[in-house]
Amino acid sequence: MRRYRPGLIKEIHGERLKIDYLPVAKELIDAVRKLPPNNQNDVLPSVHKTLWCHSKSPFVKHVGWCLENDVPLYCNPGN
Repeated sequence: MRRYRPGLIKEIHGERLKIDYLPVAKELIDAVRKLPPNNQNDVLPSVHKTLWCHSKSPFVKHVGWCLENDVPLYCNPGN
């Protein structure tokens, strides 16, 4: 299975951790970054869930990353 190279810093329970995501996840991140801020807030929950599903670490319950403006984003696939 192909994975996108590591590079984005993920925050998990306050600890920084690097996680590889499949290429589709990078495409989602890039697409969200092109949206206006208000639209980003509308689509981020579903994007987060998709990113979590494509993580190679399925035991991770909370995954977050920072967009270019350093706003931390989090998801909880259990919800």
